[in-house]
Amino acid sequence: MAVRKETEQAGLTVNHPHTTGRIYGGVGCTIAVLLAVLLAVLLTLFALFAPLGAAPAWAQEPTDGVTQPSASPVALQIEEITPVVTDSSGFAVRVTIENHGTAAIEHARLAVRTNAQYNFVSRSDVQAWAEGAAMIPTPDELLTLDVGTVEADGVRTVHGELHADAGQLRALTAWGPRPLTLELIGEDGGALPGTTPLQTFLTRSQAGLHGERTPAINLTVAMPLTSHDWKTNTAVTDGLLSSGSGSVRPSDAVTLGADDARALKAKDELAARFEHLQIVGDPLVLRAVGTPHVQAISQPGMFDVTTYARVGDAGSYTRAGITDQGWRAETGVNLLRSALGDEGAQTRAIAWQGEGSWTMQALNTARAQGYETVVATRDFALQDDATATTETYRVPTDHGEVTVLTAQSTLSALAQQQPTSAQASAEQTDAGRLQRLIAQSAFYQMEQPYESRSLLVCLGESTNSTFVTSLMTALNSASWIHLASIDELATAESAIEPSQMPDLINQYVGQQMPAVSTALEALNALARSRDDIERFNTSILVAGQSAQAAYGSSPSAAVQESGTASPQSPPSAAPSASAQASARLSADAWAQYLLQAHDAFALPALSPHASAREAMVNGAQRFADALLSRITLVPSGSLNVVSETASMPVTVSNKLPYPISVRVSSLTDSMEIVTSRLSDVEVAPNSEAQTSFVVRVSTSGTTVAREQLLDRHDQPFGAVQQTTITSSLQLSDKSGIAIIALAVVLGLLGLWRQFHRKKDPDE
Repeated sequence: MAVRKETEQAGLTVNHPHTTGRIYGGVGCTIAVLLAVLLAVLLTLFALFAPLGAAPAWAQEPTDGVTQPSASPVALQIEEITPVVTDSSGFAVRVTIENHGTAAIEHARLAVRTNAQYNFVSRSDVQAWAEGAAMIPTPDELLTLDVGTVEADGVRTVHGELHADAGQLRALTAWGPRPLTLELIGEDGGALPGTTPLQTFLTRSQAGLHGERTPAINLTVAMPLTSHDWKTNTAVTDGLLSSGSGSVRPSDAVTLGADDARALKAKDELAARFEHLQIVGDPLVLRAVGTPHVQAISQPGMFDVTTYARVGDAGSYTRAGITDQGWRAETGVNLLRSALGDEGAQTRAIAWQGEGSWTMQALNTARAQGYETVVATRDFALQDDATATTETYRVPTDHGEVTVLTAQSTLSALAQQQPTSAQASAEQTDAGRLQRLIAQSAFYQMEQPYESRSLLVCLGESTNSTFVTSLMTALNSASWIHLASIDELATAESAIEPSQMPDLINQYVGQQMPAVSTALEALNALARSRDDIERFNTSILVAGQSAQAAYGSSPSAAVQESGTASPQSPPSAAPSASAQASARLSADAWAQYLLQAHDAFALPALSPHASAREAMVNGAQRFADALLSRITLVPSGSLNVVSETASMPVTVSNKLPYPISVRVSSLTDSMEIVTSRLSDVEVAPNSEAQTSFVVRVSTSGTTVAREQLLDRHDQPFGAVQQTTITSSLQLSDKSGIAIIALAVVLGLLGLWRQFHRKKDPDE
């Protein structure tokens, strides 16, 4: 805003000579020559010194990453670098040189240089330097490292370091971010042809320097502990379909891979090393972590609250197996208590932003579900972004006030391992992104050094523990930063008067959001698979007696899966035969287990991640298909009929632990060879039952009978089976006897007529 106007004014001043340098009639040739010379001098001076001031207006807005930087045959990548230079840290750097050219690079050296006296004057100045668009001189040499020869298509890595008492570091007498250049040079000290310098930042802390200390920026670093790598737990789903034991928990139908669980545990363990790292845990993953160290919890499964509000159809979610109770704040707290084994555990519940925006409708929905705090990771910019300011807001809703914590966009993007633009070459590695994040935070403090501000940095869900370790280590060394808790941020004063918030949100938030078509497709698919299970429960399964509770608990406790602990032995336990018998569920309780297992797929399927959505929707459908596929038809294969009627046997196999009652239909494609239409059959658990159809034949020939399983409401399921029926009628059957009898009658009638007819007189 204000920075932009100042930059544009600078541009107008620079461009002014172009509009005033015209010479009209009446001016002598000598004056024209002098003015031309003067103009050339001014342009030369501008080219030399303009980069030291404000950046041109076009460099002001960060690029969108569509335009790629120009390719260079030699690429430099920062692998490691000291993000914060203190009086005791020293400086170290490790750089990889990749030669993509056709010729070897020989006698090369890597020069690491800075400008100890330069101060960045605007955000556009910082961005232009990161993108290589600003030509700031860096005359102060820190290191010169021998590279040697880099063969064509070869890679070399060089490393260098300075001790804390090195003169090059003592020359940094003022704190703040400085430009840093890494450049390949030849023996003559000049840049090697075909190489492009890498431009990043060197940030000196206030440690060991004299001068006034201004208020530090309050920085809250929040890391969601969640996953979108959910998988089907085939051991649980198979066990649920083959056993009626209450020891199998339906909620375990989905699980995390071993690698993903280890990565989550590694991130959770960082809380012990960095007390200011604010972990917001997904209640569904806390059980996989073991004993989680969380400062807050999110909605279970990172359920997309913003998309739920946009769809505006709670019924479609219920049909898919997602009830409002499944993602309420109190449900998440119950899951946390179960994971910790502490019924008194309590923590802040925070609704994390999904694919949509925190519109007033979404905030109303979140507050109604018990979430008093939400995190806006993007699209909630309600203030002038000329400087970094506290973005904590209080918003009144129909169900009470909700606090919105808005992530600082640039710092959060870097913390989520994303470069600020495709042209920022140094930010293509984690080390380069961390270097920019530290420099950017220092610049924010220097923008308004006497104002206390609280900023939120949101890490990405896929951010690895190694990068988080580097980030938190660097922030702990940043003297201009005070690492604050999420509770401190949430209790900060609202940046805007709460009464003004609804109008501002309606005006500026949610103007561009992705379509909800993918969510609707997932809901429809989940509704279909759940319908299959409900149809099995009501129209195929034979209801049993009242449920016998698992290990003596009540029937209702045996089927609770909404975050409350049930007194069941863990799946790994090996109970005795008597215990197994007492743990057996009734058919009704087992039917509820089937629905709960399906719903375990549904909740993470409606998270913002496409990969989780696809995996969970497919997993739910496979589970429903596996249930119905355990009921199969075994046809007789082929049947030879030598009489008018015959019997066609069909076997129904039930591989489920409870009895079923179904119908079998049969239909032929011939009118001369037909079968009876329907046959009812009841099959005991894990057994087979045979039924038969009457075949009626009126002629010789061949046809195919198609058998299909039907539920008790005549709705088909399962695969269609075929039986080939071949008819060969013989005279020995009733039709043959009838033909012979008819022939005898006709013969006798002919003889009678022959003897009793009147003869002609001449005969």
